[in-house]
Amino acid sequence: MQKRTHFFANTISNFYPVSAYLPKESEKIVTELQQVMDTFSEEEMQEYRNSLKSLG
Repeated sequence: MQKRTHFFANTISNFYPVSAYLPKESEKIVTELQQVMDTFSEEEMQEYRNSLKSLG
């Protein structure tokens, strides 16, 4: 049995906010996240997180 789940990781604290229906959109979302990781350095993502007043 496969149950459709709506996955939310779309808050401001996420460098790349995502929302997807799993398992249907899992491949799409993994591809998008891989592209983000291939495009941006950890330092750039850390800089983004450090700039958020809500986390500091």
